[in-house]
Amino acid sequence: MTEIMITAVDEHKVEFSSALGSGAATWVGMPPRQGNTYDVEIDVDDIFQWGKNINISMQETSKIDVVGNNLLFFGKIIAYEDDGILTVKVGRDIIFLEVSDAPREGENVTFYTSINNVSLHPVNL
Repeated sequence: MTEIMITAVDEHKVEFSSALGSGAATWVGMPPRQGNTYDVEIDVDDIFQWGKNINISMQETSKIDVVGNNLLFFGKIIAYEDDGILTVKVGRDIIFLEVSDAPREGENVTFYTSINNVSLHPVNL
């Protein structure tokens, strides 16, 4: 779960800032208010291929950034399941990724996807 501040709202698309960096994504649920903070879970709906949109990284610090129309993540690999699900920790968030095959050697990873493939789900504490 990550705490974010909404910096812009355009229907279901939001821009946000957080301790991990800035981003943009689709908001799921009641529309948020610009300037408010929310605890959210991040969901990424894409298929990742090593060497294409996911790679081992030397960066050990979790980070989120917008690059063009993509959201770039840096995180730490927690587990890989034989069914192709890679579990990655980005800050305090756990993100499940569908990958084409087992990860290469290394424990840190960077991956990117279209902003349209990322959704934020508010969590009521």
